[in-house]
Amino acid sequence: MSGPDVETPSAIQICRIMRPDDANVAGHVHVGTILKMIEEAGAIISTRHCNSQNGERCVAALARVERTDFLSPMCIGEVAHVSAEITYTSKHSVEVQVNVLSENILTEPNTVSYSQSSLIHLVGPSDCTLHGFVHGGVTMKLMDEVAGIVAARHCKTNIVTASVDAINFHDKIRKGFVITISGQMTFTRISPWRSRSWWTPTLLWTARRSATGPPVPSSPTCR
Repeated sequence: MSGPDVETPSAIQICRIMRPDDANVAGHVHVGTILKMIEEAGAIISTRHCNSQNGERCVAALARVERTDFLSPMCIGEVAHVSAEITYTSKHSVEVQVNVLSENILTEPNTVSYSQSSLIHLVGPSDCTLHGFVHGGVTMKLMDEVAGIVAARHCKTNIVTASVDAINFHDKIRKGFVITISGQMTFTRISPWRSRSWWTPTLLWTARRSATGPPVPSSPTCR
């Protein structure tokens, strides 16, 4: 592998709203929570890069953390934006630089375009059934989280979900997929507001192979 030959995106950004179980009693987010998000972003972009080359499919694993500086605390209710970028590649390793920024969604402009938000989630074993498929509740939880970010950005106040229309699940999401959940404001008035969210799972690494050799692609797109 070499840097100039990379054909997949060399940078990604994931975001997540910080909840009470992410923080200590003072309301400040645990360092371990931030480090976990950093590792997850690095794993996604590194695995995508490694599998963009010809050869056996593989999953990238963390080997070393060079240095991490925490410049200011992150609080409950803020949105963490984690940006990961590949800075160096060699035959056996990938170096990734990760930056984390916090956003107070209650203090920014409330334009409809600004309110749009996306979330990327790496599906792990704890999200899945014994057969390796994601629980429907996990998907709905992520959709509600994105809708909450969109609504809070627009309304500049605390919000709750009042109603959920019909949700259609067109295909299974498997362990190892990366789910991209996007939300946007579609209608507003004094009370209530309305937003729309949809999700798109993409295959991060292949869990099955064909009898003749190359991995079998199986990445559905559901909206």
